[in-house]
Amino acid sequence: MSTQLNLRWKIVYHFSDICTRMNALLLKKRPHHYQASDLKTMPKNSMGALLSSTIEQQGLDFQEKLLRHDLKHVFLGYSMHVKDELRLHSFLLGNRNYNPLAIIYLFTSVLFVPDYIPQLRQDFLLGKSNPNLKDVELLQSIRMNLNTLREAHQFQLPEPLNTHP
Repeated sequence: MSTQLNLRWKIVYHFSDICTRMNALLLKKRPHHYQASDLKTMPKNSMGALLSSTIEQQGLDFQEKLLRHDLKHVFLGYSMHVKDELRLHSFLLGNRNYNPLAIIYLFTSVLFVPDYIPQLRQDFLLGKSNPNLKDVELLQSIRMNLNTLREAHQFQLPEPLNTHP
């Protein structure tokens, strides 16, 4: 990866961190239902248990206010690395989830890494071809086996990326 491209991705990483913090502040009044310790005690292969292990593996902090968003990562199979964060937002946009802050985040990030647009286009089209994620009660299904939940809703999942800078 070229130095210039690395620098652009570093800007996107920093911007992503700022947006995550800002989102947590904006959602501070959102009621939360689970603590990190609750997720660890959930059944093996449940959405909650898998979210807990994902957070630990990626060295992240659990943020109660962002639980609904983080469950989308688990359900759809996107990691929580920045590239997959962009992919998730592109999928959601294609899936008719028009969160204004998410759209600003996605399009601002793309200004710095326009070479990533072909991948984001694929995820947008995948989101467009899938059932509406709003019809899946992710929070209410947090204790459910992930594979059972995916089969019940017949979602086509994205291809994983090979690397994350």
